[in-house]
Amino acid sequence: MTDEADIARHYSCGTLMTRIREGLKKVGAFVPLDPDSLAPVDEFNSGGREATAPFIDALGFKAGKCIIDLGCGLGGPARYAARSTGTAVVGVDLTTEFVRTAQELTTMTGQDDRVKFVRANVLDLPFTPGLFDGAMMIHVGMNIADKHRIAKEAARVLKPGSIFGIYDIMRLSEDDITYPLPWATNASQSSVVHCDRYHFALEAAGFEILKQSNCSKQVLEYYAEEFAGDLEPGGLLKHKANGLGMHLVMGANSHQKIKNMVLDIRDRRIAPMIIIARLAETSD
Repeated sequence: MTDEADIARHYSCGTLMTRIREGLKKVGAFVPLDPDSLAPVDEFNSGGREATAPFIDALGFKAGKCIIDLGCGLGGPARYAARSTGTAVVGVDLTTEFVRTAQELTTMTGQDDRVKFVRANVLDLPFTPGLFDGAMMIHVGMNIADKHRIAKEAARVLKPGSIFGIYDIMRLSEDDITYPLPWATNASQSSVVHCDRYHFALEAAGFEILKQSNCSKQVLEYYAEEFAGDLEPGGLLKHKANGLGMHLVMGANSHQKIKNMVLDIRDRRIAPMIIIARLAETSD
């Protein structure tokens, strides 16, 4: 069972925006920011932007619509979705520091007329039923044991016929996984399950599974490039060496967290998986 306060503590450091500002200076990026300049730090899902872009493309969000990003982190995927599809996006996250930083970065990129952020629990969304035209959730379910409630809340706030896309780390076996990981310092913070658990939850909430894909190959190729072939302790991620990267969010042991994830993916204990589902047209 994962604990809400414990998860928030795992992700919060109290100085995140200061770290990011210092990193931006190191790479010579100044306001107004090119949103793409933030990708090394604000898209810390496995595979980074190279994974985010095809995932959002596959969801088919349309201009003029409004979607919700469940567990938005620093808002990178939300800003990318708004820019690439023309949608308005509302991001929600449990971590106050993430929400505050996401909104500030959005202002710095000039996108605050289209992308907004709210501090909220994805299991108890503060929105009226049928408000959104689509939903996405990127690397959030690994911290939430109650997959049924995720699906139920998504179904509640979506219009009938809407798409819900999930990109999460899921189990391939029951073998132990290695900690720390990007989403958990220890097993008490982690709720990684097999994709069937997502299927059951989604179907029970009224969704139809349209597509599922395993992104392990692409993610392993991405990290082979990021680590430049060096998975040993002390190796540097390419973005960390440049001053703007996931170490700003994950802390000093970011290399170890990512290394453990990569090795678990390589050894087929876990996999980055995409599930795309559609809510039924009616509630009948």
